[in-house]
Amino acid sequence: MSTAQIFVVVEGTDTDRWFYDQLCAQSPLLKRNRWLIWPVEQFTRHLSNAARKGKNAVLELFTQARNGGYLRVVNGSKSCSLLFCADADLDRFIGGMKRSNHLHYTKLPDVEAEVIKYCSLTRALASLASIPASEADDILKQSGDFHKTLGVAYTDLISLYCAAKKLGAQRVPTLPKPEDAREFPSDRLAGTEFAYEYKLVQASADCRPDEFDTQFKEFQSKFQALASARKSHSFLKGKWIRDYLFFELNEQLKSRSLPTIRAKDAITAVLRACCAPQGVSARMFTERLATILA
Repeated sequence: MSTAQIFVVVEGTDTDRWFYDQLCAQSPLLKRNRWLIWPVEQFTRHLSNAARKGKNAVLELFTQARNGGYLRVVNGSKSCSLLFCADADLDRFIGGMKRSNHLHYTKLPDVEAEVIKYCSLTRALASLASIPASEADDILKQSGDFHKTLGVAYTDLISLYCAAKKLGAQRVPTLPKPEDAREFPSDRLAGTEFAYEYKLVQASADCRPDEFDTQFKEFQSKFQALASARKSHSFLKGKWIRDYLFFELNEQLKSRSLPTIRAKDAITAVLRACCAPQGVSARMFTERLATILA
């Protein structure tokens, strides 16, 4: 039997694996590297591409392990537990999250959002652009509050998405590309395109139109309040933020005749290097470990 105390199953192979390895290394409950991080794809290689990775694959594997009684294996004086880790996405607002001591969800929508929250953006930009930290800090200030910018721009579409999922609509809206966020009007309801999409989603929901409107407005009010309180990070996926930063920071760099960032993946790698996971996310993970290792 392995000497590992815990096997952690995660969605992705890169950032997810790195993030949870960092959290395990910080935990006082785990000693001498007695943990292993496994991308879910290691267990699902026999499935189709769509089914063998990501959140759905993690949750399906968790269900199989729970039903089969494999969440904790005891062999004499040794025991080993499984912990499945999934992105919360917008489920904290919509509902439907599965509950188990052996299932951990991110506090923010995804691991990338956690990395951005706990990294030094000044250090990251200075490294990416090979510029002094002072200049990187000035560029970030010129870029403004990107969390709020995206939060305001995305509020209506995210509200529509959440209402569609909550009410079981057959049509679920897709979100625009993050680099388009600066072009969005603050009130998307005034846009013909959004109004048309809203009617299509509303008509596909299994409820009366007024019930759908009420649900949409509840989500809209909640996300508007979060954006106004500078808490947009609670509903923005890290991938959106990273993509927005890629285009916004490159515009700032171009305006100063500085070399631009060549690829989005370069941002991801540098953000990880400048990140120290901590705070609520680390505490939630440690508490989950304490429960299953007791």
